[in-house]
Amino acid sequence: MALPDYIASQDQPKLWYNLRGQVLMIFQISSFSIAFLAAAAVSGLTAILVWRKRQAPGSIFLFLMMLAVSEWNLADFMETSDLQLADKIIWSKIAYLGVHMAPGLFLLFAIDYTGRRHWLTKRNVSLLFSIPVVTIALAATNEWHHLIWTSFTATGSGTYIYGHGIWFWVATIYVNTILFLGSIAIVHFTLHSKGIYLAQAVGIIIAIVLPWLSFFIYLSGLNPFPALDITAIAFAFTGSILAFNIVLWQFLDILPVALETLFESMVDAILVLDTRDRIVDINRAAKHLFNIEAGSMIGQRIEIALANFPAMTGYIARPDGLDNIITIHTPNTRHIDIHVSLLYNRSGKTNGRLIVLHDITRLVQADQALEKANQGLKEKLSQVEKLEHQLRELSNRDPLTHMFNRRFIEDAVEKEVAQAQRVGYSIGFLMIDVDDFKEFNDVHGHKVGDQVLIALANYLSSSVRRDDFVCRYGGDEFLVMIKDLPSTEIQTRAESLRRGFESLTIRVEEVELHTTISIGIAVYPQQARTLQDVIQASDAAMYTAKRAGRNRVSILEFKY
Repeated sequence: MALPDYIASQDQPKLWYNLRGQVLMIFQISSFSIAFLAAAAVSGLTAILVWRKRQAPGSIFLFLMMLAVSEWNLADFMETSDLQLADKIIWSKIAYLGVHMAPGLFLLFAIDYTGRRHWLTKRNVSLLFSIPVVTIALAATNEWHHLIWTSFTATGSGTYIYGHGIWFWVATIYVNTILFLGSIAIVHFTLHSKGIYLAQAVGIIIAIVLPWLSFFIYLSGLNPFPALDITAIAFAFTGSILAFNIVLWQFLDILPVALETLFESMVDAILVLDTRDRIVDINRAAKHLFNIEAGSMIGQRIEIALANFPAMTGYIARPDGLDNIITIHTPNTRHIDIHVSLLYNRSGKTNGRLIVLHDITRLVQADQALEKANQGLKEKLSQVEKLEHQLRELSNRDPLTHMFNRRFIEDAVEKEVAQAQRVGYSIGFLMIDVDDFKEFNDVHGHKVGDQVLIALANYLSSSVRRDDFVCRYGGDEFLVMIKDLPSTEIQTRAESLRRGFESLTIRVEEVELHTTISIGIAVYPQQARTLQDVIQASDAAMYTAKRAGRNRVSILEFKY
């Protein structure tokens, strides 16, 4: 089914404030929102009624489905009542939990109720909910990819129509497919039902028609309320009809399967014991599990009949009867989930026990394989994260000097300039250029020139504070950013850098070299209001130092 997208507003909106007097929510109750609230209440009451019948087939899944429908309607109530778009989107995301869980739970109910419980393996249930879980996650992170909603168009009076992304349609097709499968299972069961079972099944079919009808109206253009999806309300009516069946037709009270057929067709192994722990009945699955003839076990005490399986008999002999998982060898290793239930006669006295043995070997093996795969995935993910970190470092660093490059510094400095503007401190930008570097390269060669640049980079990075930035801006130019110092102190530090490099001896292949640098200074925000302007100003000041004879510091005198 699709997400409800329509809001109708009639009354004056109400403003909700926090303790500081700030508006938290603009809230407006309408007839549509009241309908969703009522539907949520009906769904919740139905869930309570179903919970009382929780021992019957399908009841747990029906209970969970009605809880999901109740959550769905509550979220729709909030979404239709809240007039702020940002809040609407949040409520829409919350609604997606019920939207995409309820159909899957309906299919599980249909499977369990119609006697196909052996299909309900962990693997199948996990696969069933894989798409809904992905859809809910994508809805929660829609701002990153817009695969669920692409736009939110205002149509007036607090109404918004949601534009849908490609995954919305994938999820919609999937949800309607599993609803269709559940409906087919119910219809098939109806065709093979008689008497009271037929009345129950017909009631269920009437209930499941409503969501289909509402969804058809929503997509067909026949909807009198544009973009309003009443599927959540339709599901609530479905719950009401099921509640009616519970009262009128004893739905969930009468098992829709013949006992003998059920006993023999069960995929779980079943043993029935009397009060002296003698085997009085055994089904086909138990015979196959223990690889023995059923007739030879009838009348024997269980510890004798299953003497080759002491772990099992020892557990079954325990009086507490708690569920447990044991391992047996037949001769292959099997993992068995044991459930022991007491049997009572009409007077309420215990007259035996029912032993249900569920073979979960494949599930255990699948869990072990999944754990192994998860471990391998974690290791690969760690490797990928390391590679991503290395790639980020490579893209942000100059390969020669290993200083940050121009790309990184502009991104980082943009954030620092914004911080300086909020807090109110100055930032000094020093544009540094090696004097006569071209002639130096011509005389000594580019290899030696590279060593000079490396020496300058190391010198600068070791001479500035930890919070200051150093980057190779381009060619033989380096940019140094000095934070939160007055202009005079910035100029003093720049002069110290110049003198220090002038006295620095650079050794390249047993040759000692000396060179100098020129430094231009511009201060933000005194001399420029944007990052680009302050860098250009420092560059202009550096060229002033060059023209004045090189090997000196020049600060821009102009003030913004």
